[in-house]
Order: sequence, then C-alpha cells, then structure tokens
Amino acid sequence: MGRILLIDDDPDIRFVARLALRRGKHEVTAVEGGAAALALLDQGLQPDLVLCDSMMPEMNGVETLLAMRARAQFAATPFAFLSARAQPAEVEQGLKLGACRYLTKPFEPHELLGAVNSILAGLALAARGTMTP
Repeated sequence: MGRILLIDDDPDIRFVARLALRRGKHEVTAVEGGAAALALLDQGLQPDLVLCDSMMPEMNGVETLLAMRARAQFAATPFAFLSARAQPAEVEQGLKLGACRYLTKPFEPHELLGAVNSILAGLALAARGTMTP
C-alpha cells in the first residue's frame, strides 16, 4: 500500500510499529534517528509518509522535519509525529511546522495502522482531486 519511513530511537517502538504496518501491507523502512533518515532520503528513498518520534537524542523530530522540508524534493512529503509528548502546545507546534498528524504513544498497533491508512487514503483522494481544501 504505502512506503513508510519510521524514525524512532526506541527499538521496541520500531519493532511494534514495523510489525503493525507490515501487517497492513505497507513497506516499512525503520531507522533510529533523524540523521540516518536524512541519509536514506539523500540516497534516493521516496517515502509516501514519514512517521517520526519527537524526542530523540541527536536530532529531534522538529529538527528532522525542518531538515526534510529544506530539501525541495521532500518539501511536501507527508510527515506525522509519533510521540509520547502530547501537550497541546507541542501538538500545535508540530502541526504548525507542517506535520499532517500528531500521533501519541503509547499506541495500540491497530490504532497506528488505522491512522496511517487514514493519512494515506486522504492523500490518495487529494491526488485524484476528489477533496477540496
């Protein structure tokens, strides 16, 4: 269905999320940080959606999002935060910076899959011109 780039420094989160998304027939590339994700993007990876933790040690989610947006070919790539930080101000900041969704941890695998499917379905509808702004 979709090509997902999953960025999270927690190996357990990567494992559970990857498993849930693969069960939904998505192709998942998982990395532990923003720098590794940017390296893959620079090597030609073209995800349909990026799921990114907001709290990571070397490069946080906001820094990762801004670095992606600075690359013209990824300026419009859908980006969703997947974070344990769910304070309204943090959610608002993430959305103002251009994230399409702000998903929270802990999550149930089926809920994560449902959210990803919803995002990708919305993108497919928009691409066909059946959604109006």
